[in-house]
Amino acid sequence: FETKLAANRVKDERLAARRAAAAVVDHQQDSEPTRTAYGDFDTYPDGSIIKIIYCNFLTYDYSICVPGPRLNVIIGTNGSGKSTIICGICLALGGSPKSLGRSERLGDYIKHGTQEGYVELHLKDGVKGTQVLKIHIKQPTTAQFYHNDKPITQRDLKTLVQSYNIQVDNLCTFLAQDKVKSFSEQSPQELLENTLKAASTTLLDERNKLIARQKEEGNMEKKIDETKKTLKKVDAESETLIPRVQNYLKKQEMQSRLTLITRKKALVVLNSTQAMYEREKEKVKELKEMVDKSHRKLELKTAEFNALERQRGTFDSDMNKAKAMIKSAKQNYDTCNMTGDYLAEKTTLERDYLRTKERADKWESERKSLEQQLDAQKGTLNQAMDELKGYNEANGKYQNEMRKIKLEEDQIDEEFRNITRERDNIRREKQQLQESWNEIEKYDHRRFNVLKQRYNQSGAGAAWEYYLNHKDEFEAPVYVPILHMKVPNPKDNIYLENLIANRDYAMFIFGSKNDERRLMRAGQWRIASTVVQPRDARDFSTDLPREFSQFGITRFAADLFEAPRELKHFFCEASNLHRVPICPENVDIDNVSKMLSHYQMRLFLTASQRVSINVSRYSGETVTQMSPLRNNAGILSCHDGSKWPSASRIQAADAKLKEKEHEIHETRQELEEKKREIDVKRNGHKQEMTHWRNKKQTVETVKNGIMKTEMNLKRARQDKPDVEEAKRAYEETKERLEKKEKARINSMIKYIVEQKKAMVRYLSIAAVTREVENAYRKAREEKEELYVEWQDQKKELEIDSRELNVYKNRVGISMATFQKDAELSTNMEDKMNASEMKKWKEMNKSFAKEKLPDTYDDLRAEEENEKGRIKCVQNDGDKEDVTRLEFLMKEKEKLEQELVDQASYQRNRREKMEELIDKWMEPVAAIVSKINTNYGEFFERLGHGCGGEIDLDKPEDKTKMTEYGIKIMVKFREGERLRRLDHQVQSGGERSVSTMLYLLALQEECPVPFRCVDEINQGMDPTNERKVFDVMVEKLSGSGNLGRSQYFLLTPKLLSGLKFTKAVTLQIVHNAASLDRNAHKWDAAAFLERMRKDKREREAAVIAVR
Repeated sequence: FETKLAANRVKDERLAARRAAAAVVDHQQDSEPTRTAYGDFDTYPDGSIIKIIYCNFLTYDYSICVPGPRLNVIIGTNGSGKSTIICGICLALGGSPKSLGRSERLGDYIKHGTQEGYVELHLKDGVKGTQVLKIHIKQPTTAQFYHNDKPITQRDLKTLVQSYNIQVDNLCTFLAQDKVKSFSEQSPQELLENTLKAASTTLLDERNKLIARQKEEGNMEKKIDETKKTLKKVDAESETLIPRVQNYLKKQEMQSRLTLITRKKALVVLNSTQAMYEREKEKVKELKEMVDKSHRKLELKTAEFNALERQRGTFDSDMNKAKAMIKSAKQNYDTCNMTGDYLAEKTTLERDYLRTKERADKWESERKSLEQQLDAQKGTLNQAMDELKGYNEANGKYQNEMRKIKLEEDQIDEEFRNITRERDNIRREKQQLQESWNEIEKYDHRRFNVLKQRYNQSGAGAAWEYYLNHKDEFEAPVYVPILHMKVPNPKDNIYLENLIANRDYAMFIFGSKNDERRLMRAGQWRIASTVVQPRDARDFSTDLPREFSQFGITRFAADLFEAPRELKHFFCEASNLHRVPICPENVDIDNVSKMLSHYQMRLFLTASQRVSINVSRYSGETVTQMSPLRNNAGILSCHDGSKWPSASRIQAADAKLKEKEHEIHETRQELEEKKREIDVKRNGHKQEMTHWRNKKQTVETVKNGIMKTEMNLKRARQDKPDVEEAKRAYEETKERLEKKEKARINSMIKYIVEQKKAMVRYLSIAAVTREVENAYRKAREEKEELYVEWQDQKKELEIDSRELNVYKNRVGISMATFQKDAELSTNMEDKMNASEMKKWKEMNKSFAKEKLPDTYDDLRAEEENEKGRIKCVQNDGDKEDVTRLEFLMKEKEKLEQELVDQASYQRNRREKMEELIDKWMEPVAAIVSKINTNYGEFFERLGHGCGGEIDLDKPEDKTKMTEYGIKIMVKFREGERLRRLDHQVQSGGERSVSTMLYLLALQEECPVPFRCVDEINQGMDPTNERKVFDVMVEKLSGSGNLGRSQYFLLTPKLLSGLKFTKAVTLQIVHNAASLDRNAHKWDAAAFLERMRKDKREREAAVIAVR
């Protein structure tokens, strides 16, 4: 960590020193604006680069480059940072990273390990002074541009750069490393575009405008083609419609008479309905007058009836009062008559008195009879008491016996309850067993579904269903592995599915050949089958040798599942499952393989691998082959033995339950026998005790009789009748009854008199009421007759009114039909306007002209005849066809005129286009011609039969602006013909020479402030490289356009003995981690002098030796 801090400290000191040196240089530049490190400030062309500053950019920490005004040859080893100079120039001028052939992310241009960096570019401007452009890049990939230390957008920066004619995105002026090939890959059109971009932006703009005009002409040609296609479609559709329209017009001529008939029919119907409506209207009017007259009569009779009804009500009230008086008197009389029962009360009184006399006469004899009865009952009691002796002993003995019997019964009942509980438990266990059987059936059904779905093509499901339906016909059970296997641990499924073939799961295993033939003949199924007779099935041993345990082997594959004996026999015979050990995951496979080979075992499984063991016949070496276990296929998804009830366990439990049921049944019978014996014993004791109880009951009955007789005797002695008292009460009661009867008779006489008076009043009122009632009934009958008459007339009026509305609606419908057919608002002349009257008269003239009948039936017949004639005419064409044809004719005329206008417009535009192209071609051809002259001269300088031409590539159709281009033709050997410059024809060196010379030829005619070429001499042969370099030095040092342009030529090496002039600036890039911190103070003149001195000393030493 301390070492790293020290290194960072040294690095910071170097960076500070370099920045201080840069500050000194900047101060010198600012204090002496007319001088640079390589010459006068005025010798730099406008837009050329005076100074470049790099900070944390690619390989540079901090570096300043001060180029010369002409040719700058920048030399440095690969990786020293030559191309960094080009990259900084491009990005600082707003160029795209794509033109550099490097990363397109700006963040990748920041020096590794830093978060930001910048490039600062100083441009010459003779008017505004030095212009400073800067790009500041920050991670991850953001950039901010500055102009004279002020932020500027990239768009504004590009506008500023273009004002100096700087073209960093043009391969003709800015050729970065690895872009030489791209130059030769340019199409002629791209080369022309880049050449014009460097030569004249005006010509480039004119070219772009001409291309846009060409596209417009292409659009116009498309419009003309579309117009021609549309016109063709219109002609085709018109030809189709003309016959239909002609047929339609013919049919319309025939339709005119039918229209007249329709109008005449509508008029006849309208006149007829209007006449019927008027007649019905008069009838309704008369009926309405009759209804009004009847209603007035009814009102008068109703008034008379109401007066009689009021008078009748008054008499009714008086009669009701008289009736109420009669009823009240009668009710009072009836009440007195009903309450009086003198004779009955007198008879009852006399009867009670006589009974008292008779009871007094019989009292003595009854008393003696009771005393005799009491004596007899007491004798009977003494006899019964003698017979009851020994009852207590018998009752005690009985109670003791009953207690013993109760104890025995309770014991038997408890045993019965225990048996009942056991029986209920057995029923519950049976229910659980049934549920287990149901669970087995459910698993059987699921496994059968797996069999049916997975092996449906073989018909295994249908074959098994046949076997189940005809099971009695087979000699032995049939087994299918997928139906009869159980896997106690579902995790073992993967082992079995990797050992047992899929088809073996659906194998039908028969107990005899006859069973196999029987099933195979029953259907057309394609099942796999085999025969394993029960007597041949044997148990294969799966006992593990002792040494297996040291490797964690505890079982064979045959132990992974449960199945019937025959089925296990089949798998062990077919797949040797009893000889396939199951090993843990981390087992030592080599040692296990060697051990198993001794036991002649050739296969074992781990949790993830299938290991096969092979022993070489020749060397005896054990070779193992391992393959991963296949994933579960889901065949054994319904064979989880942990969730699957055991049929044998269920059967054993069922047998045990049946045995227990039998034991309970026998115990229950024994208990019932004991209970019957107890019942017999109890009944014997009960009969004996009943005899004693009957004797006791006799004693109690006699005692009760004695008590009753004593009570009757006592009551008889106390209730002796008093005849004198009875006679006195009889006389008093008789007198009271006579007085009460006299008062009742007087009241009845009074009520009879009141009733008679009320009856006389009622009869007098009834006589007058009968006369009023007769008049009332007569008035009511007359009123009802008048009401019925009024209602009948009213109903008739309603019916006729509805009929009138029907006729009115008919008139409306007829009028609407007439208006529609005749196109007139009415048929009444006084209501027609002038135009309708004119149409009405013309229509009537047409009726007379066509001699149309006047009756509806005749018009109907005429109409049908006319329709029949029209039907005979072809039915093609309708009004829409006529409208459509008229539209198409107008459309055709419009399209023809449009086509003429478009052709004229296109012709004028083409003439104008040709004129503009000729005007544009003249300066372009002149530029290309001059470039061609320069290019040819440069190639002649190479010698050895080298030659080059630049030609303007013109299309056959001079208006195809997008096909104009520049064609470069070169040759590099004597006797060869000129061939087009192409990245697939010329070598890399030849392409570099051609490219460099084209750039030089272009510069003569298309000056730009500076050009950059990176490692273009790579691949050139030494002769051409030397000649090209001489040409560059000569031209860039001359007075032509090349001599007024700044050039950057980057190369890792140069040939020795090249010619340099003072116009050439040679810059050597030395960049490394161990660079001295004072490297910026390096004195080039002192270094050269020291090198010359060393050279002289070496030469002197050589001479001395000689």
